[in-house]
Amino acid sequence: MTISLVDVAKYYSGVNHQKQALLRLQQQIDSTNSALLADDSEFARLWRNQVVVNSDFLITSDGIGPAKIGDTYGQIKQALGADYSFIDEPSFMVDLSAIAVLREGISAPFGGQAVAFYLVYNEGDPLTDSTPINLIVTSNPNYQTAEGTGPGTLLANAVRDYGKITLGFNTQAESREFASFERGPARLDFRTEALTHGFAGDYSVPDAIRGEFNQTSAFFENASISQVWVRGDRP
Repeated sequence: MTISLVDVAKYYSGVNHQKQALLRLQQQIDSTNSALLADDSEFARLWRNQVVVNSDFLITSDGIGPAKIGDTYGQIKQALGADYSFIDEPSFMVDLSAIAVLREGISAPFGGQAVAFYLVYNEGDPLTDSTPINLIVTSNPNYQTAEGTGPGTLLANAVRDYGKITLGFNTQAESREFASFERGPARLDFRTEALTHGFAGDYSVPDAIRGEFNQTSAFFENASISQVWVRGDRP
């Protein structure tokens, strides 16, 4: 008969002999099969209640799905293949142009193609197959990080995954509001919104910074992520 690890967790109270037993078990696992407790192991994913995101829809510090930051436009088109189509968006936002990348089957329950993400480059620069792409933006809720965070995720849930939040916007940068997190993934920017307010952050609280640059850690209950930006060198 073996000891149930579920019972071990259930009856763990932090006393010294229990700590010693668990430390000894971890040493034995580390010496024989350390992958079992690795940060990216199945155990870690299940313990943290992390979702499994299909690689085609995975947002990482390296890119979105098969589209990788720093690759050229030609390389990204080749990596995406025939399942995707491309539409020019010359005025994506101030000073930036983009290629809207469309994919079939991601607009359920509606048929047809929908925008998967945008390949962003400097407005006015010629776009060729040799142009490096250093900003990829998605507003599509099908695309998520390994923790299940993406467009449409409530900020309260993102805080659970990534820790303390700071929201901010600069009036000299079109007042685009972004959130950063204590343990947020590198090279990912989270643009934010709230259904019932102009901003996701509550800048009326006493400890908020107000002026040209505005910052707060308070946010409204219905505040969520509207876009995820994956960036290399900023366009």
